[in-house]
Amino acid sequence: MQLDIRGRHLWLTPALLEHVERRFRFAIGRFSPSIGRVAIRLSDVNGPRGGLDKRCRVTLHVPAAERVVTLTETDGDLYAAVARAADRTARAVERALARRRAA
Repeated sequence: MQLDIRGRHLWLTPALLEHVERRFRFAIGRFSPSIGRVAIRLSDVNGPRGGLDKRCRVTLHVPAAERVVTLTETDGDLYAAVARAADRTARAVERALARRRAA
């Protein structure tokens, strides 16, 4: 499983990168043989204006299920957005693989 983590309009600190990688590897690591590339895009939508503007967008290629899973989480805290996105990604991959088995 290859993680591609990038930031837009924000600085990706080593601690943030480590947090994102750790959360996603823990959440979807068990599906690793079935997953291709995982693109994680972190962004600050409103810039210095604040608000619920920290976004984590995930695009995940699941060749085993012949699907591409895409989801977005937005929160005032980037770490919270990443945590929720990782949890939602795990559920989405599990559903995609279950659909493939059922078909």
